[in-house]
Amino acid sequence: VTFYATSNTPYDGDEEKQLASNLATIPNDAEFIIHLGNLQDASVTMCPESRYSDAASVLKKSPVPLFVVPGEQDWVKCPRQKDSFNKWLAAFGTFEAESNNGMEVERSHSNPEIFSSLYNGVLFFGLHQVSGSIQDTDAHEARQQDMRNFFLGMLNYHKGQFRAVVIMGNARPGPQQQGFFNSIADALRRYKGPVAYVHADSGVGDAVYTPLPELPHLLGVQVPTGNTHKPLKITVGYGSRPFVVG
Repeated sequence: VTFYATSNTPYDGDEEKQLASNLATIPNDAEFIIHLGNLQDASVTMCPESRYSDAASVLKKSPVPLFVVPGEQDWVKCPRQKDSFNKWLAAFGTFEAESNNGMEVERSHSNPEIFSSLYNGVLFFGLHQVSGSIQDTDAHEARQQDMRNFFLGMLNYHKGQFRAVVIMGNARPGPQQQGFFNSIADALRRYKGPVAYVHADSGVGDAVYTPLPELPHLLGVQVPTGNTHKPLKITVGYGSRPFVVG
């Protein structure tokens, strides 16, 4: 499976044009594209509804299925977090339906931004992993629990049908993400197969690394920011080290 990933774009009109060009010229081997969040600089835009619709109008031009996961700039950094997330969800909650090529996608009923797809022997997950200060802690904790249950449920439901797992989210693993990864660690150890966590550019750290020492078979992949780089190619092959980045 070959897919392409981008993040942290488009922040302005020029970046919208660049993103549209990158989508139009995506290589023919692309089976889908994942945008890993941060469609704006919230401190500049202040998160109007037009920001989400403008970004969606660009992303709809993708010639292959395109998925989007939320980033901190999409709602956490916004003046009104709940309102901004609802705007994001209205624009991108089921975005792959706009350009679906037959990939079967399953979503959480409670949190539809969380999704999974078993595609050509690879189990993909799109998660809601963000950093920053979240005002509604009860809703956040409930979402984290639902995300854990959804992940473990899909992992068990598709048991024996996949050769690798790819988890896609916005945030680089840190203290805020530790609880979720701890909650799925035992299941990933039992699986024993290769797992990758693909996330947005955080501005720090290596591009390919081991994010959690307790899960040595989990590969971290940090995708370069989209305003200066074209979408990153990631291929999932076969064997114990199936991930080829770039």
